[in-house]
Amino acid sequence: MFPFTYAKVSDTREAVAAGQRGGRFIAGGTTLVDLMRETVERPGAVVDISALPMREITATPRGGVRIGALVRMSEAAADRRVRDAYPVVSEALELSASAQLRNMATIGGNIMQRTRCTYFRDVSAACNKRQPGSGCAARGGVNRTHAILGGSEHCVATHPSDVAVAFAALEASVHLLGPDGERRVAFADFLLQPGTTPEREQALRPGELITAVEIPAHPRPLKSGYLKVRDRQSYEFALTSAAVALHVQGGVIRAAKIAAGGVGTVPWKLSTVEQHLIGKRPSDRLWAEAAARAADGAQPLTHNEFKVELLKRTRGTSAACGGRYPMTLQPQTAVGTPQSRVDGRLKVTGRAPYAADHGAEEGVDNVRYAVVVDSTVGLGRITGVDTRAALAQPGVLTVIHHGNSPRLPYVDNPGSNNPQPGTRLRVFQDDRVLFFGQPVAVAVAETLEAAQHAASLVEVTYAAEPPSTDLTQAPGDEPTRYARGDADTAWTQAPVRLDLNYRLARNHHNPMEPHATIARWDGDNLKVWDKTQWVVGGTQTELAAVFGIPQQSVRVISPFVGGGFGSGLRAWPHTTIAALAARVTGLPVKLVLSRRQMYFGTGFRPAYTYALKVAGDRRGQLTAMVHDVRAETSSYETFTEAVLVPGQMLYSMPHVRQAYSTVPLDVNTPIWMRGPGFATGTQVIECAMDELAHELGVDPIELRLRNEPGKDPSTGLPFSTRRLRECYQVGAREFGWHRRNPKPGVTRDGDWLIGTGMAAAVYDTGGFPAQAHVRLNADGTALVQSATSDMGPGTYTSMPQVAADALGLTMQTVDFRLGDSVMPPTGPHGGSTTMASVGTAIQLGSDQVRRQAITLAVNDPRSPLHGVRPEDVIVRNGRMHLKNDPTRGETYQQLLTRNQRPHLEAIGTYTGAVHDRFSMSAYGAVFAEIAVDADTPNLQAIYLNGNDPETNPLGVKGLGEITLVGVAPAIANAVFHATGRRIRDFPIAAEALL
Repeated sequence: MFPFTYAKVSDTREAVAAGQRGGRFIAGGTTLVDLMRETVERPGAVVDISALPMREITATPRGGVRIGALVRMSEAAADRRVRDAYPVVSEALELSASAQLRNMATIGGNIMQRTRCTYFRDVSAACNKRQPGSGCAARGGVNRTHAILGGSEHCVATHPSDVAVAFAALEASVHLLGPDGERRVAFADFLLQPGTTPEREQALRPGELITAVEIPAHPRPLKSGYLKVRDRQSYEFALTSAAVALHVQGGVIRAAKIAAGGVGTVPWKLSTVEQHLIGKRPSDRLWAEAAARAADGAQPLTHNEFKVELLKRTRGTSAACGGRYPMTLQPQTAVGTPQSRVDGRLKVTGRAPYAADHGAEEGVDNVRYAVVVDSTVGLGRITGVDTRAALAQPGVLTVIHHGNSPRLPYVDNPGSNNPQPGTRLRVFQDDRVLFFGQPVAVAVAETLEAAQHAASLVEVTYAAEPPSTDLTQAPGDEPTRYARGDADTAWTQAPVRLDLNYRLARNHHNPMEPHATIARWDGDNLKVWDKTQWVVGGTQTELAAVFGIPQQSVRVISPFVGGGFGSGLRAWPHTTIAALAARVTGLPVKLVLSRRQMYFGTGFRPAYTYALKVAGDRRGQLTAMVHDVRAETSSYETFTEAVLVPGQMLYSMPHVRQAYSTVPLDVNTPIWMRGPGFATGTQVIECAMDELAHELGVDPIELRLRNEPGKDPSTGLPFSTRRLRECYQVGAREFGWHRRNPKPGVTRDGDWLIGTGMAAAVYDTGGFPAQAHVRLNADGTALVQSATSDMGPGTYTSMPQVAADALGLTMQTVDFRLGDSVMPPTGPHGGSTTMASVGTAIQLGSDQVRRQAITLAVNDPRSPLHGVRPEDVIVRNGRMHLKNDPTRGETYQQLLTRNQRPHLEAIGTYTGAVHDRFSMSAYGAVFAEIAVDADTPNLQAIYLNGNDPETNPLGVKGLGEITLVGVAPAIANAVFHATGRRIRDFPIAAEALL
């Protein structure tokens, strides 16, 4: 340890004066504190400038952008003006360090950071930068990561900043404030090459302070991108990098701005490359010519000669001309570009066949209709079923019930989303009634009207028993528990405590399409057209188990699903009933649940009671939470969901205790619903956070920021990506949060009370095993098949986009088919996993097929590509050609026809997501404004661009679930702000506000 003084200043003049006296400035502290800990830096005084007014991003009068020195890296990366005008800056920031460091580090601090040279940080080694005149150990030591450009005999250390490379390329300037006033220095002159004075790294004068970085206006449109090559994907400094900005007009490059990082002692402007590009048309040949000049003047050392070739291959021009995903093997032309929905015309014209719409054209001839008879008691036994009046009606074929139904095997099937432990409902197999609305009979007739009338005439008598349906009174099962620290003691001792109780009513799915099944038997083979979100593992597997037949004897077809929200994630009793009725009658049978029957014929989000204790200090730092949760389930199956997860990892706190009890009730079994578990847990936690913010007089966003974790508190794993701070910042700016009066009940618009609220959102990012069959035909078209479903998110469109880019085809030449169990199996179509799972399988399969074609070509003496390296070949619009010579190539059609190959094909296989190295979730922030007694129709969704390569090969995170999580608490918090009334019983009813 060594002594130093610490002072926090709030005035720029005070800061400059402290700097003149030798004080070292600190804001984010991510570099200086480390260097002090390692005794590389030993300042006598540390001056905290984090309170200075340098946190704004503004447009300049000449059309540029000025970024305050204290703007956080994450804030600058997310700023719309920066992202729109200078994507290269945003990308460079997003590829820097980790999300946690980007949330702390400032723009000024980033460009002022010192080298990561190991000899500089090893105080026992010779280093002229740390101790002038001591020598440079790197020149004769291990110098793999050191500079090949701009070095001297005194120093070869590289500058580590990514965004500095982007600033250098864009010819930014640095604004300074010192004892002599303000001045501006060109970025190229601000960071100094080592020469004979490597200890002097910037053109700063004594006491000078960076106040801002200004990026000048450039010709529009300016396409730009940043490419970073490093030893590992995340949290690593560049071996080489390239920041490129091009102005292309009329197909000609009119302006070029390029700099390289990781290779120079300062960000290295590639002026000769820029000059070579100007006035020419973009092409692979041009990029190759430009790249050959990138390392001009390089002086490699013993271990870093590879950087010369690596820099030549690090061509960010592809990013500038092509979009968000630089240097992929295949050009991205379909993914990320607007596309008309493949299924759009079918849907808007009413020709998309949903489960009940299939007819003679699909082989469904002579169909009969089934209508379920529901129990009218909540618990008991059936004592009699009188079907005489029903069977006497014209057109009625049969009425099936427990007294005359064939016995079904019901083989154990713990998969198919059948909750465990428990025994699934076995329709018509005994006289027990377990819940109100349970199917007790089914009427089958020649017409729907006859079946409806017959069902109404079936008389069922019961020996009824009082059902248990009150969640608050019934005993619960042994709870699932989680704990870290001592939450109960911490809560008792905390200076700020909240003891809250919430009640959340059950939510029912109400998708556009009611649940429906058509079933037909051909001997021992069963074919069903079903509304399902899991074709193979759900409906097919369950029907095979129920009827005791091989899985391949069941074929499930589901080309369109009219909304599901989770209700189609398992096969419900009506699907079995339709198949049973078809077997009994020997005819195809159609069964469609009524809207009323969907309230007990399928699952629902269960009701909860949720007791939450929150503890913290007066500064708003959370210390403990205690969660006691009770959730309804059925008496015959135990349904659980991930309601505890948000409380374990959303905020940083040392003490957490959780208990989650399922309460068996005489109801049907719940099922997952949009944002399962996370929506419920987050609703309670985010309402409680709003209460705590009000109690402390702290802005709700600021309270959340004070408790933002650096890693997952529940596992200790780093986050793959967690850009929640950016969500807060962008959302608050777009919403106008700064205009909010924090006092509740005082904001009005005429007679209306106006309230605003916000909440965080989180949902797990996962992926299920999936397969896809990809076939490239001799005519140059492709067929892609996978047994996934599409309940509306655009699967028919997004999957061909992936295949088209991977195969090098156009969208119009890719035929994607789904929803048939004869196709390769996938996981359930839910949990925001379809693109991550099925999309990845399609990409992998398409990559295999493309490689097959290229291998065939380079080994074919008749091919123009004979003898070339396969990695040098790309495919565009169905034509394979050399990357650096587009004139040398041939089409898929020419290749396959000449070789008499009708097709090439492959199965792409994705094994599923693994969460053993990173905590992987999607995050968001929801802002809501409500007007009491008025609708608020305006809705705006903002997405932060980026990808997460740790999650899956596509780098995608799902959007389906996360968009719901956080909505309810944001609205509830807005209601409190409008009325001053805190509601803890959900949904919020009018009487709660009277």
